[in-house]
Amino acid sequence: MIGFAIFIIILGVLFIVNGFSLGVLTTVMFNFLSLWPVILIFIGLGILSSIKGLRWIKWISMGLSVIFVLMLFFNPFSPTPNAFINRDSYDYGYYKDSIKETVDGSAGEISIIFETGSIAIDILTDDTLSEPEIVGSHNIDSGKLAVVNEGKIITFATDDFHSMLQLNKRISLKLPAKYSYYIQIKSGVVDLRTDDMHNSIKRIKADCGVINCVSSFGRIEEPVILNMKAGISNIKLNVEKESTYRMDRSGGINSTHIYNLKEDRLNPDMDIRLNSGILVFEMQPSM
Repeated sequence: MIGFAIFIIILGVLFIVNGFSLGVLTTVMFNFLSLWPVILIFIGLGILSSIKGLRWIKWISMGLSVIFVLMLFFNPFSPTPNAFINRDSYDYGYYKDSIKETVDGSAGEISIIFETGSIAIDILTDDTLSEPEIVGSHNIDSGKLAVVNEGKIITFATDDFHSMLQLNKRISLKLPAKYSYYIQIKSGVVDLRTDDMHNSIKRIKADCGVINCVSSFGRIEEPVILNMKAGISNIKLNVEKESTYRMDRSGGINSTHIYNLKEDRLNPDMDIRLNSGILVFEMQPSM
């Protein structure tokens, strides 16, 4: 009980210090969903500390409570490295296995589907890829990632039980920019990063419990549809300054900021549809 009381006190103090905002709340929720196995450790320590002669363990539990609360506020969403930080040197060093999937270049639109309990996804469109192949890498345990390639539909999936056991799973993909793509995500928790300077990604649809999305778009010649449904959403979009948008949103609590962009309800470049219980949304012109 002492450890739990300290946990609540520190949690309250940090909310006051950082300011109780939707941004802080989403940070805490994302980190809690990533770090939830620590709760099992607390339960185990609580059981041990009730045994005579092991009462000292409660002090360990109290110390871990402090560390856990601090990590909820200050641990980054994605502690694993981003494969595309160095665009000229695609580093597979962190990852366990490479990905190379042939796509049907004659298809009007290629669907890429992710079905997993929790996942971090990096997607980059690349105009230097001449072959009809999606390349990339992942860090998911050997044999635990199922890839079904139907030419114009490629599905990446993990079972729910394994998703709970392995934390910080990540898939990084490079897509040939000369094709059009429909990205679909069905996940409990997803951290999505996309970089599309070629207007290759035409649609992104996500149905998740929690989503953190940072997406960058170049000059938009054909409309892009962004359709996201989640319990908690933290979304940041960077678009060209000439881009127009239409946004329809529904749900509960939301904080929306759109900077220096023109709304066009009839023919928008970005057609944004959001349904979220808690939503933090920001869209701004690229620097």
